[in-house]
Amino acid sequence: MSIRLWTAVATWAFLAAAIPSLAQTPAQKTNDDDLAKAKRQIAELDATVKNERATSLALRKDIDKLKRDLREVETLAKGNVVHTAFYRIKKGGTKKQIDAFVESTSRILGKLPGVIGLWVGRPSIRGTEQAEFDVGVVAIFEDADALRRFLDHPVQKRFSEAARRGFDPIEYNLLRE
Repeated sequence: MSIRLWTAVATWAFLAAAIPSLAQTPAQKTNDDDLAKAKRQIAELDATVKNERATSLALRKDIDKLKRDLREVETLAKGNVVHTAFYRIKKGGTKKQIDAFVESTSRILGKLPGVIGLWVGRPSIRGTEQAEFDVGVVAIFEDADALRRFLDHPVQKRFSEAARRGFDPIEYNLLRE
């Protein structure tokens, strides 16, 4: 680099540092404005994507719930026999025992042959009314033979015996007419 060119560059660097407006040519100023605009647009798009992702997740949850509801309706349409059992915990029982009973009922009975639908839950209390039971179980079967096989199944019998040690059951069977 020649001395004259080196002096010109050094002078330009000195002036650019001393007077910031000289540091940018109009083209550079436009590029910086474009970059700032692009950064704003990216931030806006990023926010939009995050909102759409949240909306998408909410929609996915709604779709999954609708699919579960549809499966339940399809199950009810196939079932002709309903077995219901209501359990009241015996005196001295705890909420922990009720929680364990709810979890184990779904896990054990829902897998037995012939069960096409199983719902386990606690009473729905409105206002100050007192429920007559602590846990309710509804099992759906295609026909009376499937219910009979379920009631005779060794796992169901052991489960029922264990349940009677901690709960007083009331059971009903309904046949669709």
